[in-house]
Amino acid sequence: MRILLAIDGSPPSKAAVDEVCRRPWPPASEVRLITVRCPIELLRIRENLRQPAPGDDIFEQSGWDSLKFLDDAALQLAQCAPDLHVTPVILEGQPKEVILDEAENWGADLIIVGSRGH
Repeated sequence: MRILLAIDGSPPSKAAVDEVCRRPWPPASEVRLITVRCPIELLRIRENLRQPAPGDDIFEQSGWDSLKFLDDAALQLAQCAPDLHVTPVILEGQPKEVILDEAENWGADLIIVGSRGH
């Protein structure tokens, strides 16, 4: 089974990782663990009412944050479900579009996301 697990570091996405850990999966199941970063223009739009656009610094910080929670989730899955083949991936774009595109392109059988966040 091919499982696309999309996370954003929020508590609901951590609950989604926990749920993958709790469930039994068929042999040879794969998890594509993704996070989707919004392009810098979207970050600037979101921040511009509160402060000047911070430029690449916020994009780089977002990248490091993405790597951290993606790495943490991959480690958690490796410990709780060692038979799952987990591939972490960072993608860019609008999360709702990118998640669906990635699921279709990869041939996912199941998409798992948290209930809130992006």
